[in-house]
Amino acid sequence: MIGSAYSNGGISIIDLGNSANSPGELDLVITSYNAYTYESSVTVLTPNGAFVAVDNVEVDYGLDNVITPGESIDISVSIENLGNESSSAISMSLVEIIDNPYITITDGTASLNSLLNGSSAYFNFSFIVSNTTPMGHTFALELQLETAENNSSTTLNMTVQALIESFESGNFSSQEWQFGGDADWTITLGGSDGSYSGRSGTIDNNMTSELSVNVEILQDGYIRFDKKSFL
Repeated sequence: MIGSAYSNGGISIIDLGNSANSPGELDLVITSYNAYTYESSVTVLTPNGAFVAVDNVEVDYGLDNVITPGESIDISVSIENLGNESSSAISMSLVEIIDNPYITITDGTASLNSLLNGSSAYFNFSFIVSNTTPMGHTFALELQLETAENNSSTTLNMTVQALIESFESGNFSSQEWQFGGDADWTITLGGSDGSYSGRSGTIDNNMTSELSVNVEILQDGYIRFDKKSFL
């Protein structure tokens, strides 16, 4: 902890000590009795010189807004020179924090000769998620920013979509479903999370209606399903 203070009338003054002499970001945590904890960051600017920082990171997940196996993901990064002098020799890289066999970075470097104080610039990066990536797989990438004056890094924690079957296709084609027993399953209107659901075939005593699918589970997780009984 660098410093702390109590609020007096909604105002707190925290002495940062020597930490205020070096540019960068500090974590700010505000707590109160019977209230939610507030967490944010405070940027410490250098009194003289250039200081380039990441202003915003936007990840384009596509129309479905999720990462799916086989998909190409684009990342747009904006940087800003918060100092009072021009910055030079600016470069940024997108790298894997841990070598990941399912992730291939296709556009991972960008550079800029200079950036005026108070100005912004934009970099674009991209990576591909392998078709063999397990559903629900988590991974982390890192944006590394280097300039002649300062360096910083930003971690991007990401997750491949979980395997979900909602039968919203109106059929059983989205997964390799197998039927068994005395009557096949059908698609019917109404569902717990959508317009459709799967319904067992009409059977009598000592008869079965089976629906199954085989999936390869490569890492720990949870499997759940919703059901409804008809009398």
